Amino acid sequence: LEGEGLKAIDGYAVTQDNYPIARQALVSRFGNPKRVIKHHIQAIADLRPNGGRTLCELHDELVAHVRSLRALNRDTLGN
Repeated sequence: LEGEGLKAIDGYAVTQDNYPIARQALVSRFGNPKRVIKHHIQAIADLRPNGGRTLCELHDELVAHVRSLRALNRDTLGN
């Protein structure tokens, strides 16, 4: 895991007993398609260039969110 998924279960020791707890934390946070769609749309709206980010990095982040929305069958062209 990385990014938001990792943050969602950070602090759980990697043990067999914690597996169902960590899994449920991930399902609760990311198992709701409407919530995930809202997150991606908000992340796109919040994209801003900054001194440490190149135009290519900004583009890659935008494309990643658009691909995620398409994978969730969300119209990305405004139709």
